[in-house]
Amino acid sequence: MTTHQKPAAIKDTGTFVPPNRQLPAVLAAMNPDKPGADPEAQRRMAIVVKHLHAMLDELAVTETELVEIYKFLDRVGKNDDMMLLGDHLGLSVRANEIEYYQPSGTPPNVIGPLYREEAPFISNPGAMVEEDEPGRKIRLYGQVRDADTGAPLPGAVLDLWQSNEEGFYEDQRPDMPDYHFRRRIKADDEGRYTVDTIVPGGYFIANRDTPIVALMTALGLHSFRPPHIHLMADAENYTHLTTLIYFEGEPSNDADCIFSFRTENMARITPGDTPDREHCLYDIELVRS
Repeated sequence: MTTHQKPAAIKDTGTFVPPNRQLPAVLAAMNPDKPGADPEAQRRMAIVVKHLHAMLDELAVTETELVEIYKFLDRVGKNDDMMLLGDHLGLSVRANEIEYYQPSGTPPNVIGPLYREEAPFISNPGAMVEEDEPGRKIRLYGQVRDADTGAPLPGAVLDLWQSNEEGFYEDQRPDMPDYHFRRRIKADDEGRYTVDTIVPGGYFIANRDTPIVALMTALGLHSFRPPHIHLMADAENYTHLTTLIYFEGEPSNDADCIFSFRTENMARITPGDTPDREHCLYDIELVRS
């Protein structure tokens, strides 16, 4: 008569979960002495395998359910939406924090998938778009400074990009001019910059046919990003900065679907010198490399 090993545990689902014999076997099979083996890759993959097996055990995932997970990830991959999935689960921002965390200076933030190199330079002061561009007009200005001493950084280069009033980037709309809402500007002798633009529109990042929409609906999550302006800053002998500018008072800030909103990245819009253009101060502090 065949006897079966006693289950290791009964999970909250009520499903019996037998002892895991596969995990030790997989880990033991990673032989560092085999030709071509990479010990560091083995170390990292062992961590991944342990967490994946722990997930299966804790959820008591069946073979049928695992096949459905495979199919879902296959569909996400075919849609080229793996980054979109990671964004919704907070993975992109967490990896950004791990790589770029700094205890002082303007907090870094994610670059996003829509950056384009070699944006045209404008004068300082300058304008991101023409005066007749639809939207709430603002004058974005500030000073680039040393994070420790507060000294201005003359000649620092800022690279800015944003969506239009409706929440579309230039390369998402064929009717928008090339490099629309994408400009670079060089700080003056006092490290100051001034750019006339508009408040960008917020937008949905899962705005097409993708299985992620169904998953987010099932999780009670959404795909909306609050209005923001992307910004890079570079100065000689200072660490490169990629960050985001959010706007105080936007109701969707705290519900940013990729979890990148930070109060430290927030700017306040105030009345300007004329009724048709408001002001928005955003100083930038760079960390010496």
